[in-house]
Amino acid sequence: MDHASAGTGSSRHISMELLKATSRISLTHIPYRGATQSITDLAGGQIGAGMSAVAVVLPFIRDGRLVPRAVPQAQRSALLPDVPTFAEAGLPGFQFSTWVSRYAPKGTPRPIVNQLNGELRKALGDAALRERLTPLGLEPAPSSPEDLRDMTRSGHVRVGKLIKDIGIKPE
Repeated sequence: MDHASAGTGSSRHISMELLKATSRISLTHIPYRGATQSITDLAGGQIGAGMSAVAVVLPFIRDGRLVPRAVPQAQRSALLPDVPTFAEAGLPGFQFSTWVSRYAPKGTPRPIVNQLNGELRKALGDAALRERLTPLGLEPAPSSPEDLRDMTRSGHVRVGKLIKDIGIKPE
């Protein structure tokens, strides 16, 4: 089956390669020059599979041109509560998500890092802000600087190994 991505090495390409490696499904990568045309071709039936941020494909799901099979996060999406996770759908061990993070320069004093983290956590805890982020497909999950560091490192190891194993080269 062909799968579309926004280009070689894009997060959508990596996510499908991880799915391929985890599931042993035979998938052929079809790189596009961006997300828009790949999603359009997926919705039009020219491509058999793809993975994308929920907010990007939600209009196609709502009008029936795309049918979500599973979400790659550990928990179900707030935007698609009836769609199972891959683990619930029978593929335990497959998870993939992208995230938006805030970083400070190396050497930033710890009290400043703690203050920035505290303010960010406070903002992300605000119900009005969360209501504005959710329709965009953003599901805030505030964490500590240490948790972010650990998540970043483990993601680099996991994705870095896959990139090396399958020979993805930047284009």
